[in-house]
Amino acid sequence: GLPKGYEFKHPWEENRGISQSFGYNREDTEENVLSAKDFIHLFIRTVSENGNLLLIVNLDGKGGLPEVQERRLREIGKWLHINGEAIYASRPWLAAEQDDGKIHFTQSKDGKTVYAICTEFPKDELVINSLYLGKSSGKVAMIGADGIPLEWSQFSGHDYTKLIVKIPENLYDKRQNEYAWVFKITL
Repeated sequence: GLPKGYEFKHPWEENRGISQSFGYNREDTEENVLSAKDFIHLFIRTVSENGNLLLIVNLDGKGGLPEVQERRLREIGKWLHINGEAIYASRPWLAAEQDDGKIHFTQSKDGKTVYAICTEFPKDELVINSLYLGKSSGKVAMIGADGIPLEWSQFSGHDYTKLIVKIPENLYDKRQNEYAWVFKITL
């Protein structure tokens, strides 16, 4: 990844093997292959910083994919099937992250949607600094939760703005995936 505070003006790429090796290792186990959670968090961070993640899979001598790697790729694919709009064709937002990387941001190509990608599920509220919807009729919903609109309020002061999204108790039960949750904010 990029150093903290780095401005991501230019696209960049991170290369990462799915296991500890860049080549096939018949000794690979669940423990030394990148977990789906760790990969998804790395992927989110990389994309939010205007990066591309090149994931290297390690084929065996016959061109086959080891089972443990296939399982990981399927888990990653399941997450992307639900949340891909926050990743594919996205752009970096004004801030790549907040709360020490617990929330990462991307935006749609047209700039009309901001995605807050949380690596920890928010308990009562989601506070997003530096986002102010003004008098707009903005909408907030969690992707994969049946499009249920979430209540939000906003505050601004002399040198700050923030959007506060109320998280209803039953929202956690409506999630369709693990590892990271995406809140779609339509401006």
